[in-house]
Amino acid sequence: MAVFHERLKGLREEGKLTFQDMAYLLDCSEQHYQEMEAGAADLLFSKAILLSEAFAVSLDYLAGNTDKTKRDA
Repeated sequence: MAVFHERLKGLREEGKLTFQDMAYLLDCSEQHYQEMEAGAADLLFSKAILLSEAFAVSLDYLAGNTDKTKRDA
C-alpha cells in the first residue's frame, strides 16, 4: 500500500494543483509542503483532517491503511 507522502502527491496531481496551491491550503511554506510530499517532514493531524475534507478521502486512505476513498463508499 502507498504511504502518506505518495497519497499526498497523487491527490495533488489528480486535482491538478501546484506545490504553491497545496502550501496555501495547508497554510505552510511551499518548501515545507514539498518536504511533506517527499516524506521528509511531518504533517500536523489538524492539517491531515483538512486534506481529508478538501479531497473527500478518509484519513485511513491518506495513511495508506486502505485503498478505498470516501468517494468509493
